[in-house]
Amino acid sequence: EAKRIEYPDATHHCSAFVAGAPDGGAVVGFDDDGEPSGTAGRPMLNVLQHKRIGDVVAVVVRYFGGIKLGAGGLVRAYSASVQQAFEVLPLDQRVALRMGVIVCDYACEQMVRHHLEQHRASLERCDYGQSVSMTISMAEIRSDDLASHLHDVSRGQILIQWQD
Repeated sequence: EAKRIEYPDATHHCSAFVAGAPDGGAVVGFDDDGEPSGTAGRPMLNVLQHKRIGDVVAVVVRYFGGIKLGAGGLVRAYSASVQQAFEVLPLDQRVALRMGVIVCDYACEQMVRHHLEQHRASLERCDYGQSVSMTISMAEIRSDDLASHLHDVSRGQILIQWQD
């Protein structure tokens, strides 16, 4: 809608989107905005899905130039527009995080801190009482490796309580 307001005299404002993670569970959609069915939005969506990028919206604004492109020409034009946008699009990788709490004796604190660093876990908070309680966050995909590793090196004395 913002592009319709920005370019009110354009002939077409075709769009495609992938909302969510590209590897599953994403909601996708497209709009040909008056172009012949399947010549604009669907080809744009195909490019987005081929790039395996999620949480992305593409809008191609087109002015009719007096030359009819035909169905094949429209497909190529809309696909190429999205492809060209990807050449300059800054991308950020989003990583699902998992939070957990580790409780250990004071004597184990430095060893646990070492292993947290080795497994790229972030120490969010550390509380000292009768024992040391460490709140951590890390990439969900690597969390089971850290839990298994700490369990092994401590002979079952150090466990992570994951928060869901």
